[in-house]
Amino acid sequence: MIVGLWILVVLSILAIGLGRRTRINLALAKHVVAKTKADYLAWAGINYALNQMSNLASGNEENKIDILYQCGISFDEEQTSESVFKDIPLKDGIFDVRYNIYDASNNQNDICYGFQDEERRINLNALNSQNYKVLSYLLVFLGVENIAADEIASSVVDWKDADSDVFNSSFGAEDDFYMSREKPYHCKNLSLDTIEEILLVKSVDDKIFKRLKGYITVFPKQSTELSINVNTASEIVLKSFFYLFADQNPTASWADADSLVAKILQYRQGSDGKPCTADDQTIQKNNVETFALNSIELSIFLSASGKIKEESLYYRIKTQGRSFFLNVLSEIEVVVDRENFSIASWSKK
Repeated sequence: MIVGLWILVVLSILAIGLGRRTRINLALAKHVVAKTKADYLAWAGINYALNQMSNLASGNEENKIDILYQCGISFDEEQTSESVFKDIPLKDGIFDVRYNIYDASNNQNDICYGFQDEERRINLNALNSQNYKVLSYLLVFLGVENIAADEIASSVVDWKDADSDVFNSSFGAEDDFYMSREKPYHCKNLSLDTIEEILLVKSVDDKIFKRLKGYITVFPKQSTELSINVNTASEIVLKSFFYLFADQNPTASWADADSLVAKILQYRQGSDGKPCTADDQTIQKNNVETFALNSIELSIFLSASGKIKEESLYYRIKTQGRSFFLNVLSEIEVVVDRENFSIASWSKK
């Protein structure tokens, strides 16, 4: 009798354990199915976005300017960014094309539907001995100390230039520095292929990269000229950019660059004072009188006008797919070459 009871207890424990394991495996299997559906929905969003971009390319692009609200696409009169890119339904779920944007008026991140242009970011591959300070200023705005910021900016120039000469003496870094590290490697002396590559550069760590990654790009990879879109760039990117040109003007100061940026931001947001809405206004380098600059601000803007772009060569597309089954989400982000609609890079969450 006692032996029988013990056998019954053991069998009961095994049955409970087997049942629990089966439930876990079943739940995992369901999650895998839901995640797979969400992945395909996100990829469907990428294909949908490429199709929208292709339709624009085959139509009339006259006077097209990339702004936050209409970036890489032009809406018909009855369309809005939300109607084109928000909660697009498919059989097993929905997807949208979206990204977050900081709204200074309410001090929070808002959702903007559509594409991002790469000209809103600072291209690491366009940095050289004449313009490297733009990255240094950006790093300082992100909370990096001045010396570390100059080291990073100078070292990026050394990392990508073809020679083995240290730029900016004590700040830059070539092979001697990298080969003397605990795990040595060579200085690349070629263009950066990904923004993550900057983690190999002198003085850059994970903490700095996390602050920096939303403001930098490597596209176009063979770029030889720094350029920024004043209609889409963030406040600190605009300040970093115009500080560079204020430095070259003996009558200008950083305060003048700050006031110039403030006027740009205010003007391009339109009458509602919010970014990425239908009343966004365009700033064109040949029509600067529209946003009332004083003489010094105007001189800074005009000195930078040759580096201001109004249309991007590359666009960043971020899609979110949501499966109705278990409400699982998947995100995919790609960078697209506008000329041939090829995917230059991609990542998935």
